[in-house]
Amino acid sequence: MRYVLPALTLLIVAGCGGGNESANFTELHTDPACDITAGPCVATGDDGLRIELQLPPAPVALKPIEVKVRTAGARVEAPVLDLSMIGMDMGDNRYRLLAQGDDAWRATVVLPICIQDRADWNADVTFSARGGRYRARFPFSTGG
Repeated sequence: MRYVLPALTLLIVAGCGGGNESANFTELHTDPACDITAGPCVATGDDGLRIELQLPPAPVALKPIEVKVRTAGARVEAPVLDLSMIGMDMGDNRYRLLAQGDDAWRATVVLPICIQDRADWNADVTFSARGGRYRARFPFSTGG
């Protein structure tokens, strides 16, 4: 029993200090003029990585939507889609993207509804490649 406390202390200390996850990612560049609800948008890295995200036109909260991702420039592992409302905690809306063949990924997602009638979101695609972690951020608005 005397080893329980040190092990628990180690667990607690190891879990501290987080908070700024963005520091752990290399950011890919997205075109701020791209409207993800009008067609696919692309994010690129300085090292040739490329990610394309496609949402259906006018996504609506509480209705399942299919999200498609295509990758190029490196072998991508463990891609995840994280949906967050800008400046408001909407809970955990993280989805593992499932492989659909070479360099293609897909997930069916449901956006939560915002009781403050807001519709501004970020779709972050994070993944591992070339021994590092990457993130591509795609802002979008829902149709209601």
